[in-house]
Amino acid sequence: MSEPVTRRTSVIESYGKSIAACALRIDSSSGPDMKQKVFPSSRLTCATCAKTPNSRPASSRASKFAKNCSGVSSTGGNVPVILPTEVVASTNERWVKGSDLAYVGQKLSDLTGVQGGPDIMFTPRLQSDRQGVEWVMRIGVPTEPRLFSPQRSKFYIGNQRSSVSRLRVQGDGTSLASQAFGSGGRTADQSLISVSADPSLTNAGYPLLESVDSSHSDVSDPVTLQSYSDEELLQGKRPSKVWSFTHDLSQRPFLSSFNAGDFANVRVLDDSYLEAKTHSMRILARSGDDKGTKVDLTFYPEVV
Repeated sequence: MSEPVTRRTSVIESYGKSIAACALRIDSSSGPDMKQKVFPSSRLTCATCAKTPNSRPASSRASKFAKNCSGVSSTGGNVPVILPTEVVASTNERWVKGSDLAYVGQKLSDLTGVQGGPDIMFTPRLQSDRQGVEWVMRIGVPTEPRLFSPQRSKFYIGNQRSSVSRLRVQGDGTSLASQAFGSGGRTADQSLISVSADPSLTNAGYPLLESVDSSHSDVSDPVTLQSYSDEELLQGKRPSKVWSFTHDLSQRPFLSSFNAGDFANVRVLDDSYLEAKTHSMRILARSGDDKGTKVDLTFYPEVV
């Protein structure tokens, strides 16, 4: 068997430690939906942003950064987000300049994009006075960056009494790569290049396929940039496949037993296209109808 790409676990630290006189301007009236790793479109504008001295203790990874972003208030009111408990700081740390005028949602997405980066989820609930909705923020921890339930739901395809309908499978091979390059360091007036390689595809007879990710120009830490290219290569080891189908909620599993981010076993019994076996999948998104009788689910095969 070919040697797999080395998986480097990265614990994501906080972005933007000490932010003063900040205003959080919400540009979208819609809050987070059920899809995983979603935050309303918002822009962080800072009048003065000063770095914390190096002698201060490191903040606790993504949860601290998210608090710095999500917990900022302005004259327009507070952001209705319930922040999680902080976790113990690790060795990795990031800064972001207020002058970047970065979108909060994009920065949170960046935290999840590196290899070993944490999942971030916002779950809606009624406020205690039942006069409004607040969002409970959950973040993966260093020992388990992913957010999921330990219970795996089971779905069956090809059974006469199956709850599944409207099955769709979309494949895309444009991201296949044996080498992945990342570029960064532009905001620090330097040039950083990271390279990740995996011989699995070339050993199987594929030509040398390469990918370039230049979307992280503000990254100035070589280790962080390497984590991005490692993740890019991991996702490029095989064609991406996205499954989606509609599930009848009158049958098991019921809606309360699964959510975005959870893992599920999809058992294919009889299908002309899909292999007859149990497929280990992760739920990317769920959305329901106005009657609450069906739910649309989107899956991605579990990457091991």
